[in-house]
Amino acid sequence: LKKLGSKRAYVVHGSDSLGEVTITGKTYITELKGGSVKSYSLTPTTFGLKKAKLEDIKGGSVKKNAQIIREVLSGVKGPKLDVVLANASLALMAVGKVKSLKKGVQQAGEIIEAGRAMEKLEQLVKITKM
Repeated sequence: LKKLGSKRAYVVHGSDSLGEVTITGKTYITELKGGSVKSYSLTPTTFGLKKAKLEDIKGGSVKKNAQIIREVLSGVKGPKLDVVLANASLALMAVGKVKSLKKGVQQAGEIIEAGRAMEKLEQLVKITKM
């Protein structure tokens, strides 16, 4: 990523084999920032979130996953929302919108609560006619 010109980037892997930030255990991070690369791990508490079981965040069929997405973007509390907030938080850090992961969780939660995330989903559905 550095050779491709990225200024800041994260490569993440959950201890549960998820290719994203997880709330079931540790998330292993390799961070590119300011030309330097460092590796470390984070836990759900780093984000101010509770640890969950893998089955608590697991998806299912296409229909079930669509329902989960709508519930999460409607702000239904629980582990599925929490894992989305954790991943959104790291994305907000990557683009410099927040200075801490807890602040990123807070900001992502506010965006969802305000209905802005659901609006984007509805726009996407309308554009793709899904």
